[in-house]
Amino acid sequence: MHKYPKIFVPIYVNIIRVGEQSGTLSQTMLDLADHLEDSEQFKRKVKGALIYPKIILGVMVTFIFVLALFVMPRILTIFTSLGAEIPFATRVMIAITNFINHHLILIFGTMFGVGTAIYFALKNPKVRRLRDLMYIKLPMVGYIILNYNTAQAAQHFGTLFASGIPIIRCLEITQSVMGNIVFQNEMLYMIGRIKNGASFSSSFPEDSHFPPMFVKMIRVGERTGKLPHVIDYMKTYYKGLVDNDVKNITAVIEPVIMILLGLMVTGLVVTVIGPIYKLISNVGKKA
Repeated sequence: MHKYPKIFVPIYVNIIRVGEQSGTLSQTMLDLADHLEDSEQFKRKVKGALIYPKIILGVMVTFIFVLALFVMPRILTIFTSLGAEIPFATRVMIAITNFINHHLILIFGTMFGVGTAIYFALKNPKVRRLRDLMYIKLPMVGYIILNYNTAQAAQHFGTLFASGIPIIRCLEITQSVMGNIVFQNEMLYMIGRIKNGASFSSSFPEDSHFPPMFVKMIRVGERTGKLPHVIDYMKTYYKGLVDNDVKNITAVIEPVIMILLGLMVTGLVVTVIGPIYKLISNVGKKA
């Protein structure tokens, strides 16, 4: 398994190694299966809750491009052929449409260039750290990201620690599978502190991004000798927080999206349908 790291990540290999060495491989495999199932369900729940806003935003962007590329050019010919007076809002819409139609290659080229530049820039750890730090600082979303990474760290570390792996090795493996580089760097700092003689609970940096309650509970678990139990509780607690936060933010996003759709429809009525109706009414009166 160790020869295929793309399939079997370090956390799984190390847990199975401990099971082999202790003669409890059968139970270890069952525990690992539970860990995998729990982890995947948690990830799917978070991603599934956010897929609806992504679909709606995608539809909105597609609608704007279809309107600019196919609908507005035909409407523009109606106004120009009749020589009618065009309202200011409609002129703005026509100007935007003309820009998109005449600079389509430039727009897509710029989008592709920016996307490529971001892709290669994110290969730099410093840039990725700035990005992940920015995510953490975002209002509402940053709180969910903090809790999500805390739950992930507790889950991976707890599974490894319960298998009998030393704390330093648990942190090294957990650090390698964390997706947020801010938390990765923090765990590397903690590993260095523990190697220099610090306890697990005192190894957290002073400006730690882990929630204060998480750090305090680790200290309690370490002093009482119930660290595995405390970590398991923290995993469940922060997963529950993330679940509630995602539901709440989804409930907020849905009406915001509906308002945006309403504004788009209103804008379409004001800039396109209203002037056309007025134009047809004037032509009918003249006739």
